[in-house]
Amino acid sequence: MQGSVRTNRANGTYGNSNTLAQVSAASLTLVEQNLSQSKANTPRTGDAGDTITYTIVVTNAAGRAPAYDVVITDVFPSKLIYTPASFAISPAAAVLSGTYGITASLPVITPGTSVQITFTGVLSEAVNPTELIVNNAYAK
Repeated sequence: MQGSVRTNRANGTYGNSNTLAQVSAASLTLVEQNLSQSKANTPRTGDAGDTITYTIVVTNAAGRAPAYDVVITDVFPSKLIYTPASFAISPAAAVLSGTYGITASLPVITPGTSVQITFTGVLSEAVNPTELIVNNAYAK
């Protein structure tokens, strides 16, 4: 748990009953990563055939530990068609996969830094007037 202090002491004996003096304790303060994410789309409204740009930002808080092996996933709703080759990430350190969404795998997000992902999709002809299209992203 972030901020917890763990102490390690050593005791020893030798022979039948001889005791070694206790060595000084070594303490370790635990530091964990702290990821937050946001997602936005522009424009906020659209109709069939319109292109929507999505931006995902994942941030690791300053003063925390590096976040290793981060996976960001965004599964597209059925009425959003991904625009091939529209994916961009900054800094460009991710491995991208996926057909009906994206999965970006990052080796590390250092403390106090952010990763920004952008991509576009087109609303399909099956979109109905006033229909709300929900597109969620997850980072872990």
